[in-house]
Amino acid sequence: MKRAQRYHHEAIESIKRGQKYLANRNLEKALTDCSEVIRIDPNHLSAYILRARIYEERGEDAKAEADLEKARQLEG
Repeated sequence: MKRAQRYHHEAIESIKRGQKYLANRNLEKALTDCSEVIRIDPNHLSAYILRARIYEERGEDAKAEADLEKARQLEG
């Protein structure tokens, strides 16, 4: 598997895990997975949106808004 394909696959798996962790209220693990995807691919729209949800759940509104702003930029 090529490097880019491997990263894409890993990102998808990390997002899925992050969604499950969020659903189970394991916010630390969800945040870790999303942040890792963003570290690998700073333009990963879904990771920013999911991480914003996690920050909202944690009451970190400024961080949530920053991630939503980044997601808007990536969409635009």
